[in-house]
Amino acid sequence: MASTDQPKNSSFTAYGSTGAPTSQHQWLLDSGCSTHVTGLQDCFTTYERIPDRKHRIRVANNAEINALGRDNVTLLVCDDGKQCKMELLLKDMFHVPACGENSLLSVSQLRRSGIFVEFPPSGGATMRYSNGSLVGVAAANGLYVLRPMRGEVLGHLGVNKAFALDTGEGAAKEAARWHFRLAHLGAEAVRRLSLEDNDIPSIWKVPRCVCMGCVYGKIARKPFPSVLPSSKATQPREIVHSDRAGPIDPKSLGGALHLLMLTDDFTRYKVGYLLKRKSEAFARFKEYKALVEKQQGKIIRKLRTDGGGEYTSKEFCHLLQQEGIEIQRTTSYTPQSNGVSERANHIIIGTTRALLHAVSAPKQYWAEAALTAISVSNRLPTRAIQTGFTLYELWHGRKPIHKHLRVWGCVAYAQVPKETRKKIDKAAWKCIFIGYTDTTTEYRLYDPIGKRFVISHDIIFEESTSYYNTSDTVGQESRRY
Repeated sequence: MASTDQPKNSSFTAYGSTGAPTSQHQWLLDSGCSTHVTGLQDCFTTYERIPDRKHRIRVANNAEINALGRDNVTLLVCDDGKQCKMELLLKDMFHVPACGENSLLSVSQLRRSGIFVEFPPSGGATMRYSNGSLVGVAAANGLYVLRPMRGEVLGHLGVNKAFALDTGEGAAKEAARWHFRLAHLGAEAVRRLSLEDNDIPSIWKVPRCVCMGCVYGKIARKPFPSVLPSSKATQPREIVHSDRAGPIDPKSLGGALHLLMLTDDFTRYKVGYLLKRKSEAFARFKEYKALVEKQQGKIIRKLRTDGGGEYTSKEFCHLLQQEGIEIQRTTSYTPQSNGVSERANHIIIGTTRALLHAVSAPKQYWAEAALTAISVSNRLPTRAIQTGFTLYELWHGRKPIHKHLRVWGCVAYAQVPKETRKKIDKAAWKCIFIGYTDTTTEYRLYDPIGKRFVISHDIIFEESTSYYNTSDTVGQESRRY
């Protein structure tokens, strides 16, 4: 086939058949085709629509047909030894509905992508990757047919044709586990994040489920327009949003009643502090200011608040005036006017409720759940930042680590130091996992029986079991998928 709108970029395809009927969903190698084409829109992992009649295709009989879209397709295949699963990325595939159920793979385009096709005398064909891996292609009825594994197309545009590496219970359980580890991140967001360049295993399909933690913890709301739509930061730490949630009943395990959250406008990176009294907000802001200015090398220029009493004290106003920080107060009793803080509160409080309800944890754990929600949220991308980077990357300048994440509220066994136990005493405390530390090797636990907080890196996690609900929490959610 040939493109008729741009002759210098012409594409050619030769259709061939022995007259024997072919089965559906065939991927055929074609040495006479200069570009990949498929008749299936559902197979695309990304899709760019082509305006009507902007790209016409000329086939072997000189007939012209339309290409409606183009972009990337990923197939799951086995190596020639049938032992290793491999992903075959087909770049710049054209969507041509006239091709029907067949898809043609251009040998020349595969070569340009670093995949070399060989036709050995023994028959069939092999596709050789640049790393030496081989993929076998069978010969059938005079055609060279690439047969992907079951689930073949790893697209996402079609609900019924987007398959995972394993569509069984194991895959659903793995998807549910990461939904819990990522603090009840939405199913589609889990899938997108897993396909990015990070240490989360690829999850090509996250089936829809009903997570009771999300049901009880989150509720859909319509967004509120910001009163200051044009007042946005142009660099990190230029504008900081501050808001306090509380008093929260009951008190936390540590006696806190309030959650103070400070959000950077440019990166949306959040820092949370637990307060026993509102008056502690002044000390926590000074702590945050020192963190930003000494560790990050930036100066806070503006502080945007809701005008609460904790921000209007004499000492607070004196500090802001002394440091040259402009105070911006939103309209009283209208939190919607500060959209950044409102959105941050909505996400963190909703996630906190989801974490608690998912594992049947008592409400006294709200503070630990909230800090975990903030920590995980910072490691995720957001639609508010169109760069595709996570908040952590924009703030710290490096990619976040995800492999240390665990299911909040699960059973965790911490080693008892030898110095504090006798020879025949138990070597571990049974605790509940309640959060993370500043490092990725230590975790925060709580022993409800001994009523003590534990920080340790010698831990055995039982992620499928909640401390307060001995049933298989992750397994239950995976079976809802």
